[in-house]
Amino acid sequence: MRPPVNSSALHVLQTLRLVCASEEPLSHAEVSRRTALPSTTVYRALSTLEDAQYVQRAQGSLEYEAGIVPQLLLWTLLKRFPLSTSSEPVLAHLAEMSGGTASICIRLGWYGLRARVVYGQNDVYHRDRLGEVALLHTSRATRGVFAFLTDDEIEQYRRFAQKHHPDLTLGIDRPALRREVQSARGAGYYVTTAGVPNETSAFAMPLKNESGDVIAAIALSGSTLEMPPGEAPQMPESWLAVWRDFQSALVKNDTQTVSPYSHIPTDDIILKLPANRERGS
Repeated sequence: MRPPVNSSALHVLQTLRLVCASEEPLSHAEVSRRTALPSTTVYRALSTLEDAQYVQRAQGSLEYEAGIVPQLLLWTLLKRFPLSTSSEPVLAHLAEMSGGTASICIRLGWYGLRARVVYGQNDVYHRDRLGEVALLHTSRATRGVFAFLTDDEIEQYRRFAQKHHPDLTLGIDRPALRREVQSARGAGYYVTTAGVPNETSAFAMPLKNESGDVIAAIALSGSTLEMPPGEAPQMPESWLAVWRDFQSALVKNDTQTVSPYSHIPTDDIILKLPANRERGS
């Protein structure tokens, strides 16, 4: 005989899943709307989760975000990647120099995993979320890996995306993305196209192992640079020097480039993406 389902537990888990997957804090009313649960049910679920520190109020507001417990569980996973730890001083230095948010996205098969984030003074709310996963061509940060794949690897990536994430494959062949890839390969790093003076810019700098394989990318977002109208921003030499020094150190110490999942064939790593990533937003 099948055991009875505890509906209260299901509601709590449903609420927790929604809050942790959201890219921004959610109000009580928004949780109720998205889950189609009664307001009183959501209130009890959020109270239970907050008492157990699975969710918390965001920056003193009445909205909810992931609490310390899921963050600790996520931290345990990310600590398995040596780059998560070794990159922290580099990210802190770049965040201080640029005023933007610096993060590292580690390649995991055909996906990028945001494994460390240091928020800069220009960060309004941390939209670059720790533990975020995306297909390589779908986010500004992971394009720092995608742009430096070989043409054969991009073709292999296309076949993988068509099989497992068909809703996202149209973006791979966008003319704008092809231009961005060509520009990145010429400059040595990826940059978003910008045409307005002093526009906020985003950069992604590839990191390679001793064999020359792209294993990660350092991303910078929220940095404001002066530039002529109609021209893409260029990274200051001081920022580039920090990246190059770290890249040189990685080549000399290949233990930092090892992934705990390197034994798994690339095409065998298949991850479920959040709904917004599945739509390509």
